[in-house]
Amino acid sequence: MAQLQKLETKVAMKSPEKIAAFFRDSFTSFPQLVPDVVKTAEVMGGGHKAAGPGSVLLLQYSFPGTPLMSVKLKWEEEAMEEAGEGKKSCLFTVIEGELLEMYKSYSLKIEMDK
Repeated sequence: MAQLQKLETKVAMKSPEKIAAFFRDSFTSFPQLVPDVVKTAEVMGGGHKAAGPGSVLLLQYSFPGTPLMSVKLKWEEEAMEEAGEGKKSCLFTVIEGELLEMYKSYSLKIEMDK
């Protein structure tokens, strides 16, 4: 029988709309934000200079005491227009990397409230 696990966390932010703009315009700056964990961040493909829906993103990361790992994410969709309760969201799916050795599939959805 298949299992579905969900981890949900809420974090207060002053400017949630800047989060989506960061992924779109400044994704490669990720290592500067968390240099102890994220080692490289690249936009691999999707026909965009900047990241956006359809892009493939590569992250190489390492937590203290762990080996360097990598993950390729596909930016599946972006719902940036206000919908429902004024939420904005970005959906990423892992398409390659060590996470898929532990999980059959892995997705990350970032929802931002105004």
